[in-house]
Amino acid sequence: TVGSGEPRIDFQGNTKGALLLEPQRSNDILYSQDFSNAAWAKGGTSVTSGFVSPDGTLNADKITPTGINEAHQIYQNKTITSNQSYTISAFMKFGGYRYLECRETFGGKGIGFDTTTQTFYGINTPTSFKGVILKNGWVKMEATYTSIGTSAFFLLYATPILMNPTFLGDGTSHFYTYGAQLEQGSYATSIIPTSGSAVTRVQDVSKIVNSPILQATNQFTLFFDAKDFLNYGATFANIMFVLGAAESPYDVGSGIHIYNKIWYYFNGSSAVTLGICYNATTDSKFAISYDGTKYTRYANGVKLGTNTVSASMSNWDTITNGSLSYSGVDRVFNLADLKLYNTALTDAELQALTTI
Repeated sequence: TVGSGEPRIDFQGNTKGALLLEPQRSNDILYSQDFSNAAWAKGGTSVTSGFVSPDGTLNADKITPTGINEAHQIYQNKTITSNQSYTISAFMKFGGYRYLECRETFGGKGIGFDTTTQTFYGINTPTSFKGVILKNGWVKMEATYTSIGTSAFFLLYATPILMNPTFLGDGTSHFYTYGAQLEQGSYATSIIPTSGSAVTRVQDVSKIVNSPILQATNQFTLFFDAKDFLNYGATFANIMFVLGAAESPYDVGSGIHIYNKIWYYFNGSSAVTLGICYNATTDSKFAISYDGTKYTRYANGVKLGTNTVSASMSNWDTITNGSLSYSGVDRVFNLADLKLYNTALTDAELQALTTI
């Protein structure tokens, strides 16, 4: 958890870490880190607090099914919007029962983890589901579904019976949990801790304003090392940059705009397509160089093309990147490196700079 204006770093697949840039989201679950609170209904379970969570502190809870034959689960009932995409997610850890499951009840869709085979599975065919095996026995699970009606029960439970929380408990086997989240959208974002009310995290945008490099020269090279945070690839291509005076991700101001895997040069409302940018699904290195008369583009050591476009950099004083949106689709990505040079690099330099 970080304060406003502080970066969040994602280390998935990158031990050096990368800047995580996400859109505005709200976690509608109350007391997302405190399952002992009365906001959580305890169906046939007891809750004990003070266990080590994935973040290394003592803020995880142990959920123990009682020794009787009933539905053993913890849950919240939330008001939602019908026929919208929602994503549920939580961290869970094995404590005796084979299956860990996270689901919603109207449609019963969700995700489970088989602790014996170490595999994740979808429950009642969610739109999508994703699981990650973490250290110390923890897993993160998330599932996306289309809402039916205006209510949703968010359920967490462990069970010896696949996709069924009703069984005769032994009174000692249990599971651990932490970080419950219900958010409107087609994927899970990082944890938004809550207490007595829903919490909204504002849009992440990283911005350089009044750049002395851009103000002092009519040449530049922009280099960045990034990847699509969602790994949706050709469908979304969720990376976005704006180099210029405008902060909008498309069709205003002047400068270089990147979205939908395409480089564009904008001059007012007139756009010139500079060509394909990259494959967003993997960690890749990209550069665009401008020498006053032409643009040269490289990705992963390969020259993508050269374009001659008349341009004035008199208002090119800002670089903006982050969870900008185009046509209602958020562009969410990890930014591992960013460099802005005050000169146009040579082809040999661009190739060396972008080679993986």
